[in-house]
Amino acid sequence: MSDVYALGIHGSSIQVEFPEHLTQIRRTGWGTLLEQNGQTDNWFHFDIPTPRVMADTRIFWFTKAYFTADLNENVRIEKIHLRSGDELRTVKNVTYTGRKLINEIIGQETERSVFPISLSIYARFLTGTPKGQIIFRHAGAEFEF
Repeated sequence: MSDVYALGIHGSSIQVEFPEHLTQIRRTGWGTLLEQNGQTDNWFHFDIPTPRVMADTRIFWFTKAYFTADLNENVRIEKIHLRSGDELRTVKNVTYTGRKLINEIIGQETERSVFPISLSIYARFLTGTPKGQIIFRHAGAEFEF
């Protein structure tokens, strides 16, 4: 394996599992702003562009995924899941609140995968003013062949 490919997706493409929980969703040129009332939670999903055939190779080796987000003080990211198809590959339990996450890396081992990659982020919205807000900027993954 010598060729490395990085594929990404813009933050405006995020999918919200429970959109009825949101009080605001704003998709813009810089990403997606999501706001939600306190004492609620939600899952946010990125479908990562995943190569199926490159350089005449039908399987790929996935190395890592990443995302960038801004969190205010009233939202806490607690779990990050990485899937290949319907198989849960990586679970990362975290406690992120009130900060910028720049290319937060999930998974760092090379794994064979023949199914599309998805990145799921679980957030708990806390009580307080202002309401909890997340801005998702982008997500992506690296692959080796």
